[in-house]
Amino acid sequence: MPYLKLAVEGGGEVELSGTNAEGFAKAIAKHGKIAVPNHALTYIAAFFTRRTVHIAMQKAKQLGDSDGAARHGAELDALEEAEDSAKEAYDNAVESGGPDLAQNPLGDDAPLEETKVLAVDDGAGAKEDEVPKLTKIQIKKMKPAEIKEALKERGLSIQGNKNDLTARLLEHEGL
Repeated sequence: MPYLKLAVEGGGEVELSGTNAEGFAKAIAKHGKIAVPNHALTYIAAFFTRRTVHIAMQKAKQLGDSDGAARHGAELDALEEAEDSAKEAYDNAVESGGPDLAQNPLGDDAPLEETKVLAVDDGAGAKEDEVPKLTKIQIKKMKPAEIKEALKERGLSIQGNKNDLTARLLEHEGL
């Protein structure tokens, strides 16, 4: 789970963590004192987009898919530049005390507490915003392999026993 340092209103920094952009959005909302939070979320979204492609490139290399690795590698250069640009814009906004972005980058004009993760194409055509909401009963009936698949779809850790996995999925679904 990545940890990122973010500026706090009034000075100082805090390290927040999350398994995806939505997790960071929740951590920022919970903290409540992050400077220019929408700029921070723009940087975090760029970080996770780049990270997703980097992981896909590594997997392609492990599978011996040189074409896939090359395709992801080419995409990675542009994403690293976009991440650097978003980080620089965030740092500049913090330093200047400038205004935050008018919109939350993870949702149209939703308040920070109600943000959604950007749709991230995983290369298989599935998008994160298409993941169905599960009920408590559905989760409780799942076998460990099914729980792990649901966790993967949501960008969450698949480590632990069935009780740990179930608790993680229930928490993510807000149940």
